[in-house]
Amino acid sequence: MTRYTERDCIAALERLAAARGWTLADYSWPIADKRRDGAVFLDYNPTYGGASIRAYVAGTPHDDGSVTYTAETEITPRMSPREFCDAVWFALRTSS
Repeated sequence: MTRYTERDCIAALERLAAARGWTLADYSWPIADKRRDGAVFLDYNPTYGGASIRAYVAGTPHDDGSVTYTAETEITPRMSPREFCDAVWFALRTSS
């Protein structure tokens, strides 16, 4: 049996993002960067069950017109690394 790790989950998310046209979030982007709106990232924590895909969404606008993109929306439930990679594989095989 093959052991899946965070590295496998990241690679799976990169393949899925490329196929779906999603923007992968870069942690070096500033909080107020407009590129964060809708960008997806891997939330990986082996202690709490594994991996899930999350997306940044625009938060509440500030008085000066700026927006903070820190709110997160969970796209997938948390899964073990094996389940995550299998789910991504299935999504890629069944999408057109």
